[in-house]
Amino acid sequence: MGIFAGILSRNEAPPDVQATVELLAALGRSGDEPHVFRDRRLVLARIEPSAIDAPELHETASGVTASAGLPLLGNASLRDDLDALAPQLAKGRLEGLARCRGQFALAHWAPAQERLVLATDFVGLRPVYVLASPETVVFSTALRVIEAMPSIPLRTDLWGVTEQLCIGVPLADRSPYADVRRLRSGEAWVFDAAGVHRCFHSRMGDVAESPKPLEELAREAYERFLDAVRIRAGDDPEAITFLSGGLDSRCLVGALVALGKPAQCVNIVRPGRLDTVLARRFAAAAGTPLIEQSVPGDEPQYVSKGLAFGRLRREGRIADRPALVFSGDGGSVGTGHDYLMDEHVQRMRAGDLAGAAAYALERRGQPSRTAFRRPVWEHLVRVLRSSITRELESLDGPAEPGRKFHLFLMQNDQRRHLDHHFEELDRYRTEFANPFFDSEYLRCVLSVPVDACMRHGFYYRWMKHFPAPVHQVPWQAYPGHLPCPVPLAEADRSALSQWQPTRREVRLRVRGDFHTCASHVPGSYLPAACNIGRGRALAVLALHALGLKNGAGLFRAVNEYHRYLERSEGRLVPLPSDPSGAP
Repeated sequence: MGIFAGILSRNEAPPDVQATVELLAALGRSGDEPHVFRDRRLVLARIEPSAIDAPELHETASGVTASAGLPLLGNASLRDDLDALAPQLAKGRLEGLARCRGQFALAHWAPAQERLVLATDFVGLRPVYVLASPETVVFSTALRVIEAMPSIPLRTDLWGVTEQLCIGVPLADRSPYADVRRLRSGEAWVFDAAGVHRCFHSRMGDVAESPKPLEELAREAYERFLDAVRIRAGDDPEAITFLSGGLDSRCLVGALVALGKPAQCVNIVRPGRLDTVLARRFAAAAGTPLIEQSVPGDEPQYVSKGLAFGRLRREGRIADRPALVFSGDGGSVGTGHDYLMDEHVQRMRAGDLAGAAAYALERRGQPSRTAFRRPVWEHLVRVLRSSITRELESLDGPAEPGRKFHLFLMQNDQRRHLDHHFEELDRYRTEFANPFFDSEYLRCVLSVPVDACMRHGFYYRWMKHFPAPVHQVPWQAYPGHLPCPVPLAEADRSALSQWQPTRREVRLRVRGDFHTCASHVPGSYLPAACNIGRGRALAVLALHALGLKNGAGLFRAVNEYHRYLERSEGRLVPLPSDPSGAP
């Protein structure tokens, strides 16, 4: 729901005219006309590419507010929520934000106090990127807006890009650019005459372990989840939701059925997949219509979901309303505790944070040995371990030590889980409703003893409260997690799970990465500072073309570094030479 961006002058000079023109052009790249507020110190602009009825810019006596997403404060409408928040934000008070259940980003400007508040939700799912200098603050909910402003001399942060390449996301508040920061979970930045104050309106680590029986907690979580779905469904006559062969989306459908809300389900079809077979069986058992949309086999899933609905709307197979599409994002990690292993929990309880970081990197995040020479590879491992350790050390509050590695996943991996979709929101023109990220529901889940949550243990207990088809039709269980207790039909056992790419899919992805890498290597943005070097890249490209070496890891690395170095015209901040000096 919406994309906003703005420029704040931190002195008496008005916002730069050229930068303002660039910002508005980048915001409206898909033909959307930005709605703009201007005064002597601020330019604030917003577009609404979805069909949702939302205020473009909300002006009250307290100031002007731009929103992306829904705060869900408990009022009748988004306008009422913003009316309630505005007087508090004008005074720099954040307690209203702590009560918001939704996923949102906000920018509030109070002219009388000359105070700008930038804030994100409990998880931080809706991004806010900030580039602050002594003279100017540039901010946006889409990094591409800041990237597209030539007047801003960005510098690539090789550390942030290396984290993104190896771990999957930059950690903490880092971005791929040294001067651009991304708000953390439950964070707000307040700019006023005193300078800038970074603070938290709510923290996941403040949720203490509950002494309640597990069955009582499961029932409470179910009721909070139903309420999270209800308030997101609103007054729309029906709901549209993704439906896969897994658990998260079927729980969404089950909740809609329990609430008496008609649901239309969409499955993204990949040929030969168990995913579609089980989605069909569940939809039939639940009595909900199912639309199937095919996507290319080499298209990443996070791209498929956004594109699929655009195609369905263009073909007239679904209506423009409701504009919110329910999605199960966040369920597997938030409730199912995917990625969390016994080793993580044990090392955290023993106070061995460095050991927990090393184990995490071994399982999911080692640099490619093909891409980096051995001394460089070893240095990257040391720096990445140090970075993860620092994030674990930053987790304070009453949360039990074993729970804190799960908080690390929530505040880093899951916080950035939908970043690609929000970057392309103006092209996909579809908003997701994500009840698995609802703050009240998550607080309940985070209060459950972590041992009971491992490998979908609490999830299976929780889902028994849903209508019968949810737990009576077979589903795809995560590898290494509790198996599905409902046996598959014999005819279904040969189908590929959603985690098994076909050889053709892998071949298509690597071929695309190969050609992209080959186009980058002769250019000017493949520096030795990336620790790869042009000669090594050319050699691996040749060996891969001859079938003598798999160069997939190098191709990904070259493409990732080049993407940001090209935008920054080669300007960069190098990796730290001493792991203890890692940011």
